[in-house]
Amino acid sequence: ASGCAVEPQKVVPEPYLLGQVSFHKVCANCHGADAIGTNKAPRLIHSRYSEENFSNKKVAKTIMNGSSSGAMQSQQNKVTQEYNKHIIKYLR
Repeated sequence: ASGCAVEPQKVVPEPYLLGQVSFHKVCANCHGADAIGTNKAPRLIHSRYSEENFSNKKVAKTIMNGSSSGAMQSQQNKVTQEYNKHIIKYLR
């Protein structure tokens, strides 16, 4: 039985599985299953968040420190730097 966590809807290749699991534990409650967005937070699978427009370093910093606007809080108490890398790999 699943709990209150948002469950992924897509199957990903094994190299991205850890990132998918980490994303759904930490990020999906706001950003939605498979990063499709919700009324709480934007869709992350969008050209606005492509690597050309939003570098991996900036994604990592935003996850760990929160957004500069304050809309997203720091997740550093929920995710390690290592899992942060896996989340970014999954999103890309």
